[in-house]
Amino acid sequence: MVVTFLPAMMLSGFIFDLRSMPAAVRAITYVLPARYFVALLQTVFLAGNVWSVVLPDTAILGAMVIVLLVLSRRVTRRSSPEARHVGKPRGISALIRKESLRCSRTRGPAGASSCRRFCNA
Repeated sequence: MVVTFLPAMMLSGFIFDLRSMPAAVRAITYVLPARYFVALLQTVFLAGNVWSVVLPDTAILGAMVIVLLVLSRRVTRRSSPEARHVGKPRGISALIRKESLRCSRTRGPAGASSCRRFCNA
């Protein structure tokens, strides 16, 4: 938490004014969502709905959300051991359906089921 939250708070403009920072440090603040969030909150609390500030900050935050969601989906899809089963249902309901299909296919003579755990026949 200290590694991510503290620098984001210090570089957001909440504690220190962004104009007093060196240009190299100020350039880093453009990739932090906290910069835009703090600017948005300061505008709303101090000046009200100034749409010329609210809309660009909201659009940048929305773009960051979309980019991070796409990246997280790609990373989790690649690293997941079940990535090759994309499109197939997972979970307990899928397991029950799969077992009930297997039971219906393995019925022995006179309709007796070989797996009574999932089938009530």
